[in-house]
Amino acid sequence: MARRGSLAYGKANRRATEDGELPNRTLLQLQRAEGRTSPLPLRTVTMTSVSTTSALFVVMIVWVVTGLVTGIVMGRRGHSWFGWTAIGCVLGPLVIPVAISTVGHDHEMTAITITRGDTGIGGFRVVVGIDGSAESLLAVKSAINLLGDRIGTLVLAAVIDFDAARSGWKGADQQQAEGALVGASQLAGAALDRAPETVLLSGVPARALLEHATSSGAHVLAIGSRGRGASKALLGSVATYLAANAPVPVLVIGKQDGPHPSR
Repeated sequence: MARRGSLAYGKANRRATEDGELPNRTLLQLQRAEGRTSPLPLRTVTMTSVSTTSALFVVMIVWVVTGLVTGIVMGRRGHSWFGWTAIGCVLGPLVIPVAISTVGHDHEMTAITITRGDTGIGGFRVVVGIDGSAESLLAVKSAINLLGDRIGTLVLAAVIDFDAARSGWKGADQQQAEGALVGASQLAGAALDRAPETVLLSGVPARALLEHATSSGAHVLAIGSRGRGASKALLGSVATYLAANAPVPVLVIGKQDGPHPSR
């Protein structure tokens, strides 16, 4: 009887082997015979591959998120949003000390005087924010119409980000800002019969205009209620910020409403 049972077990094993299947007991015996007591290597390799892919995916997400956050923070501090987003996506968390060091030197940037302009007989120093929009040109006209001969010095000021100003070469943003100043200067010169002063500031538009108006002793600050193109919301907030925080009277000029002194 024992011999018959052994023969039956052997036949069953042979049939399972021919069908491509081995009983669990037979698999364990084969593994022990080969000196292996762990599961088949295939399972371990698959799990390792999945873990590595997940880790790389997490690292990639961290890098991208770091870049986006860096771009937003630096953009709000007067730097190039696009440029710092790209740098952040490349360097990941390593961009943080670079950004901190860069922000620490922002206070060193000063206004760049492009043209000196002529001084009139009036005693008022008027600063007008220029960005190339129709509203900023209306701000020039309205300030001249409102104050007339009382304007002694008319200053047209455009603002670019810190990175464009620090680069040392005229990029697209600086060329656009200087072009806007040229157009506004021609308009003001024809109305005043003398050349205005033009300056190029750097940083956050609202803060840059406020600091320049305060440090230069301006008596009036004029600005359009909205900016050009995609910057409408930003420059709308600039006008609101200046109207609320400037220590001098602010003229906020709308496209259809005309000049409205904020105080």
